[in-house]
Amino acid sequence: MSLDDYTGIEEGAKQSDLDAILFNINQMYEYGKDFDTVSFEIEDITTKDIEEYLKKIEIEQDSPIKLLTINSFTIPDIEYTSEVLDEFSIYPVSKSLNQKVYFIEGGEFALTLIPIEVEDGKICIIIQPLEKSLPYIKHAYGEMVENRDWKGRRKTVGELREEIHFVKFPPQKK
Repeated sequence: MSLDDYTGIEEGAKQSDLDAILFNINQMYEYGKDFDTVSFEIEDITTKDIEEYLKKIEIEQDSPIKLLTINSFTIPDIEYTSEVLDEFSIYPVSKSLNQKVYFIEGGEFALTLIPIEVEDGKICIIIQPLEKSLPYIKHAYGEMVENRDWKGRRKTVGELREEIHFVKFPPQKK
């Protein structure tokens, strides 16, 4: 809770927006078709908040999606970032060189989630099936699966070591 927010209203609004992300992921995974795209705006949270929340969802398996894994890659080229923005007719205040794309995978289906900051304090969330994603996003996913970087080079052991992280599971109930 923020020290300036004695009522807890800000934290409640923030959690509500994060819960909207999880709700839409679950709905798209359960009921989405290959041609569906969900787009909505949230306020008062950052892209860092979204990243931390997605990590929490994966670690704690807070979704009914079986075998849930969430990976991401950063689009390193402004040209490709512009292509994403044009695809969804989104025009942010400034184009980011560090635009992230999240791959949300379950046992049967894979989704992409792209958070784009459109104004100060507003983020547009786009969720769609991986099959419908732009070709280079699908290519990046394939390369990630094969332990390659987005340009197709095999990753070094050092690069792979940076991506490996240990997951703390909740204690077993007796």
